[in-house]
Amino acid sequence: MSYLDTTPFKGSSLSEQQSPLVSFEIDPFELDVFDPETDEAENVPITEYDLVSTPNDFNVLTIQNFLETGAVKVPKYQRNFVWDRPRASKLIESLILGLPVPQVFLYEEARNSFQIIDGQQRLMSIYFFMVGRFPRKAAKPRLRDFWGIQGAIPNSVLQNDELFEPFKLALPTPDGSPMNPLHGAKYETLGDKQIQLGMRTLRNVIIKQVNPEGRGAVYEIFNRLNTTGVNLTPQEIRMSLADSALMERIIDLNLSENWRRLIGAATPDPKLKDIEIILRALAMADDSGSYKPSMVRFLNRYADRTRKYDRTDVDSRARFFEGFIADVSKVDRSVFLISGRFSVPVFEAIYAAYWQGGGGSVLNEVTLRTLMEDPGFVSATSDKTTDTKNVGERIKLARQHLFGAW
Repeated sequence: MSYLDTTPFKGSSLSEQQSPLVSFEIDPFELDVFDPETDEAENVPITEYDLVSTPNDFNVLTIQNFLETGAVKVPKYQRNFVWDRPRASKLIESLILGLPVPQVFLYEEARNSFQIIDGQQRLMSIYFFMVGRFPRKAAKPRLRDFWGIQGAIPNSVLQNDELFEPFKLALPTPDGSPMNPLHGAKYETLGDKQIQLGMRTLRNVIIKQVNPEGRGAVYEIFNRLNTTGVNLTPQEIRMSLADSALMERIIDLNLSENWRRLIGAATPDPKLKDIEIILRALAMADDSGSYKPSMVRFLNRYADRTRKYDRTDVDSRARFFEGFIADVSKVDRSVFLISGRFSVPVFEAIYAAYWQGGGGSVLNEVTLRTLMEDPGFVSATSDKTTDTKNVGERIKLARQHLFGAW
């Protein structure tokens, strides 16, 4: 798949701008949407979880083996590897010297299958040093594409000098101070310290959710472990933990020209808000009847459930979404705006109603504008939008306007 660079839209109507596919590079633009009360998750009591947490001290050689065989997975949608060589070098130095390093959290998905919850930067630094290659800046955003089914990055990729450089420890010292004896060392040149490093251990806490069914606890843990430093949005966490064929397909749907024009943004949102809007529309279409606040946890549950979707499930939902977006591309996008901003509650309700009605209704501008003028719909899409009653009410009214009596 190739991505082309483009610039953000300047116009507001569908006919004013046309756009090619767009890049995932970080952009100063962030999607401007009308989506009130979506950050209320912390105000809602969470479920009590029954967890089993098992501490294990894996040595460095074992960690390398786990990553190379895929027993410990670096999720495809984890945030990029961001450490530079000096920071990764300090970790390796600490391990060689026997100094303590922060523990790693893994989630047990199945027997001998673990997903990283926290500690990706540390584990990948160890892996890169052991294989003797460190990713160059241009390669870091692409690392998620290199990890194979078995886990290891193919040797042909590692040896590409445009993507990777030799991993020599970067441990410079101030002028006048003795040179750090490990500065410039590679794994293959460590001598006796090679065995010393290989036998050093790193504490890994393996977590398994016993009750209730599902993986709700892993979202809560990941969120709390990422509340310091660079905070991740709920959708970034979702993409890290609920890796699935549907999530991958949503990334493709997010590049659709019709979709980019509808939301009024040529460049995908760096915080994944546009991807979350698609996920939210699919979740409401599939399962609005079970919705209850918070919206964040509702989407977490749905995202986790989609990991079980087979190709038929994914294809049917993707084709329906594409067809819907193609139909609404013929309507002025102002139908989906509140106060000049793309309204997530409006879009979500219309899409869910269209899916639940089996499609077939003509999505014409007269019908949609009549819906937007319905007092009940206005209230349900502008005030307390994540309230269970309002979620159900706006979808019900959208069905009535699109399909008649329901």
